[in-house]
Amino acid sequence: MFFRIIQTHLLAAIKYPRMWKIKPFDYILVFLTAFFEYILLSYKNFDFDNEIFISILLILFSVYGIIGYALTYLSIKKGLTNNKELRKERKIHIINITVLIIILTFYLINFHKEINAFVHINYITSILLIVNIFLSMKLSSHKF
Repeated sequence: MFFRIIQTHLLAAIKYPRMWKIKPFDYILVFLTAFFEYILLSYKNFDFDNEIFISILLILFSVYGIIGYALTYLSIKKGLTNNKELRKERKIHIINITVLIIILTFYLINFHKEINAFVHINYITSILLIVNIFLSMKLSSHKF
């Protein structure tokens, strides 16, 4: 999920360099993202129920990603004058946000103790993110 969120911001910065102005708030977001990643990758060092702890982190990261996608879209929307390009970006960001809402819902469901699907949810999340990356790159049709 971390890679997916960073990939979106980088792609937007590469596609729209004249609209993408780095602001001090961007640095805070990068450090916050790295902090989430650190906690997520070193969760075994914490003395918590790992499944619940990871679920909470992924819920927080999903919300963070949804906010990040919305802010990214709003940043590039201001500078887009081509309606076709604007529709394409809206579609990409709606897909991104929808995927994160689905992931968020899965991990919220995981808190229901009668349903023990943590491993299945992790696999489904991975597949969703891979498909999401593919769709985003395909829809952006940006030549690198």
